[in-house]
Amino acid sequence: AAVSKTGLDKIKVIAEAQIGGTPVRGIEESHTVGSAGWYMDLLPPDGKPAGERMVVPNQFRGTALIGTTRIPDTEDICSPSGTGFVMAINPFTGGRLSGGFFDIDGDGKFDETITVGDTQIPVSGVGMPSGPNDPTFVGELMIVGLDDASEKTLKTNVGELRPRRVSP
Repeated sequence: AAVSKTGLDKIKVIAEAQIGGTPVRGIEESHTVGSAGWYMDLLPPDGKPAGERMVVPNQFRGTALIGTTRIPDTEDICSPSGTGFVMAINPFTGGRLSGGFFDIDGDGKFDETITVGDTQIPVSGVGMPSGPNDPTFVGELMIVGLDDASEKTLKTNVGELRPRRVSP
């Protein structure tokens, strides 16, 4: 049965780029907490479908929702190969986080951005060179096992995103 998207806020991937040879993407900013929720069609900014999908469970790291996507190799869809992204999303709005989550260049800072028009937005997703599996987190390190039997390790800003009590 088809699921209705009526009443849900649509969040889009608005930019894709590379930082030091690593594919990255940015998603829309959203401050709206829709009464029914949100959804994201996994389409690149040009809108051309690549078969991207989420096939592993999402998980929380602090106040970020971590989702792993997979883009199958179109040459042999039965082969467990391809690429994908690990995404860090605001779970309440579906939009991007207010600051960086991934340290892509390894400098210990979470300051990587993508240019959209004349604006710099934080990176919301990091591309993986082979099909990614669900990440494992050890402290601030995110370790992603890949289909080609390699792994990718990145430092994350999970410490800044710890849930905390808010009081007036």
